[in-house]
Amino acid sequence: MKIKTSKPECIWNIRSILGEGLTWVKPLNSIFFVDIKKKKIFSFNIKTKKKKIIKIDKEIGFLSHIKKNIFILGLKDELRIVDLKNKKIIKSTLVERDKPMNRINDGKTDPSGNLWFGTMDNLERNIENGSLYCLTKNMKLNKVDTNYTITNGPAFINKKMF
Repeated sequence: MKIKTSKPECIWNIRSILGEGLTWVKPLNSIFFVDIKKKKIFSFNIKTKKKKIIKIDKEIGFLSHIKKNIFILGLKDELRIVDLKNKKIIKSTLVERDKPMNRINDGKTDPSGNLWFGTMDNLERNIENGSLYCLTKNMKLNKVDTNYTITNGPAFINKKMF
């Protein structure tokens, strides 16, 4: 039996500095991702092939879809709920005001609707200055754990699939 394979094809050569946070948003038929250091959000609609770049005013570690064009952004020191279509800020919460050398890094929403994300030393000095947080679906921010060097790649299993 022969297995069919395909060759990878570059569909968008953006030359990112620090690309992160790949997110599929089914209602928008789009893949989203960020470049932390360039302070940009990228989206690619797989049906129309339309590409968009949205400039942000702070380093961005992740974005997570809420509904329609509403997303939560994990910015350097802030969680920001924003309408990406008109760039209107809906809500903002500062994180780790006492650690100005830290930044929010990576985040994902679990199957229950809670957002998990972490912080880390922005200069990547290999120090355990980061923390793990959970923002509940009721918008309560909890520090879950501390002493991380890099918080990266949260992932979840949807039990409904098994």
